[in-house]
Amino acid sequence: MPSIEQAQKIIFEILKDFEDDTLNILKNSPVALRIMRTTDKHIIFANPRYMDMFEVKDKDLQTLTPMRVYRHTKDFEVLSKRLEKQENIIDEVLAMKTLSDIPLQVMGSFHHLRYLDQDVVLAWFYDITAAHRAKEIAEEAAQSVIKSQKALSDEINEAANYIHSLLPKPLDDNLVKSSWKHIPSSALGGDAFGYHWIDDDHLAIFLIDVCGHGVGSAMLCISAINSIRSQSLVDTDFRSPASVLNGLNAAFPMEQQNLKFFTVWYGVYSPSTQTLKYASAGHPHAILIHNESSKKQTNIKKLATKGVAVGCFEDIDYEESKVILTKENKLYVFSDGVYEITDKNNNEMTLEDFTNLVKKQFNNTDELQSDLIYEEIKNLKKDDGPLDDDFSIVELIINHS
Repeated sequence: MPSIEQAQKIIFEILKDFEDDTLNILKNSPVALRIMRTTDKHIIFANPRYMDMFEVKDKDLQTLTPMRVYRHTKDFEVLSKRLEKQENIIDEVLAMKTLSDIPLQVMGSFHHLRYLDQDVVLAWFYDITAAHRAKEIAEEAAQSVIKSQKALSDEINEAANYIHSLLPKPLDDNLVKSSWKHIPSSALGGDAFGYHWIDDDHLAIFLIDVCGHGVGSAMLCISAINSIRSQSLVDTDFRSPASVLNGLNAAFPMEQQNLKFFTVWYGVYSPSTQTLKYASAGHPHAILIHNESSKKQTNIKKLATKGVAVGCFEDIDYEESKVILTKENKLYVFSDGVYEITDKNNNEMTLEDFTNLVKKQFNNTDELQSDLIYEEIKNLKKDDGPLDDDFSIVELIINHS
């Protein structure tokens, strides 16, 4: 039977072998590891991966303290206080650096234990600098995208406000009263309209609907509307609807407009002759409501002429027509977005459906009803979401004494 001294010697040899094996494991670990003595915060062991990560040389270990590889002294002090309270720390993201001051982003863990009969803290570190930088780059890119989107949104809103500024003010006199409703389906729609006196005896009324939505459609719409408002079309008589459509078709061929085209309705009202001349190019008919002898009788006319959308073909010769107005008249000019909905019975509303709706419910020649029409269309629509297309309608009441 061995003596107590022999038994202790055997135990010490076993512990030494165990510590040697542990040390070899730590040395060969691909994870950066170091052991810090808690009494003086001196590093008593660092494996090759740690020394490589933080650019530590063998001579540096003699005086190396962990604080030297932290970018911010305060961070190390806060961490030290936690360790002094015997807290074990797992996967903490740390702002560290090499001994040559190259910044590192590191995920570190700290665990208290006894090693070589001393209280120590075993720490292991993963270099996540590349991943952190990638995250920073992604966040910077995201912020850049947000800023770009905001700038674009601001520009789009500015363009939308400009389009809205082009829309006419309501008329309200003894001869003509007007109202309109314009709800773009997106921030920038492809619809615009207007009315203005060309001279003392000719009131132009028009609505343009450019295919598609967004910036391209809005820019074409603005150009077309401004060419009418400024009467800048070449060789065009703006008192003649057919002449205006011919001028628009010559000025805006789709080959020069990124293959975009537009439909248009254009009319000219003359108080002296009590007539309305009109022409259309691929556009829904306008609706004229008038009372000839009795307000109890609602009469409507569908005002449209044959002609393809503007910009599709060269050398189109558009036609115009004329209607004689009665004592009390109401005119609706609108885009197809006003009626192209799916109702609650899953039926697609047609132009004829909308015409009948107007005839039955919105035929009052004494009251402007465009707002009511919009509310009714929303009520008939299957769902509560926005309309699929721009909603644009112009309403004019024309009364002759």
